Amino acid sequence: MTPPSWPIGRSSDRHGRSIITVGAAGLVGVWAPAAMPAHTMAGLAGMTLLTGAAVFGVGSALIATIVRIAAPAAPRLAGALATTALDIGAVLGPVVAVVAVDRAKTPVAALWCAAGASALAAAIVLSDRARRGPVGDGVGTVAR
Repeated sequence: MTPPSWPIGRSSDRHGRSIITVGAAGLVGVWAPAAMPAHTMAGLAGMTLLTGAAVFGVGSALIATIVRIAAPAAPRLAGALATTALDIGAVLGPVVAVVAVDRAKTPVAALWCAAGASALAAAIVLSDRARRGPVGDGVGTVAR
């Protein structure tokens, strides 16, 4: 059974940029430790739950932010941008991971790829934050 997504949507409406900034940096701290117990089934299962929840929360906030920022100027384009970003990541992530797994000869390399991709995303988010300065999280209306 899938957990309801409305709590994440409401949190994203109120704190979207903070979720993305803290979440992008936090994902590095989730993926790197996930690789350590991955040699056991119990460790892999436990970390799968943790990493899945973290990625779902940050990804949902990121998509909501893309839609919110683009929607006033181009509402249809906002959904297309969010979907395209998700699809590009869904294609490139496994491609990079399979190359890493093939070269390293261990499936744990896929988790290290995720940690590296998260570190890159965190660097991009943090450099954007530094360039733009602090920005409030308020967005006008919040879905009720």
